[in-house]
Amino acid sequence: MCVTKGKHGAVLLYKNQLFYNSGYKIKVVDTIGSGDSFLASLTTKLINGEKPQKAIDFAVGALVT
Repeated sequence: MCVTKGKHGAVLLYKNQLFYNSGYKIKVVDTIGSGDSFLASLTTKLINGEKPQKAIDFAVGALVT
């Protein structure tokens, strides 16, 4: 389970462990597609065997916004 917290990052519960990312400071231009990109990035990384902390850090990367 994953909970996104907007500009405050996200929390991931994976195999009974919590993983956090507090977000990154960026200048937001447009948030359209951010949630979809976050979920796709996180899911892809986890399916491909990436460690959960690295996966959530990548997904919160803010490149889309």
